[in-house]
Amino acid sequence: MNSHEPSKILIVDDEPGLLFSLCAYLEDDGFIVKTTISGEDALEALAKEHFDAVIIDIRLPGKDGNDVIFEAVKAGTSAAFFIHTGSTDYQIPQSLKQLGFSSENIFLKPILDLDSFCKTLRLRLKKTAFSKKNA
Repeated sequence: MNSHEPSKILIVDDEPGLLFSLCAYLEDDGFIVKTTISGEDALEALAKEHFDAVIIDIRLPGKDGNDVIFEAVKAGTSAAFFIHTGSTDYQIPQSLKQLGFSSENIFLKPILDLDSFCKTLRLRLKKTAFSKKNA
């Protein structure tokens, strides 16, 4: 991620209202945003384009968010993943824990403080870029 270029974000959610509002807010905050409504569409987008981050719902039609994350990481995507779920009791599966996922990767719906979310997203993207640069 070049610090002069805006971060490119993929949002994956099957709730149109939420998808639209989160997309609009992130674009207003300077991110380049693409959206999809299914796990299959997300994997297709990740195979074709580079994204700095993916904000993904867990409950999706077809492949769920956990499967998408696992498959995308195994396929070599370098995007940072953020789980966006309405399930307050969501537990990260062992397969994702083994890939380094933790509660820091989870955001509960609806995000009430989008400004704080954007700041957190930027900080984590910088941290991820720094880690990859120095790996």
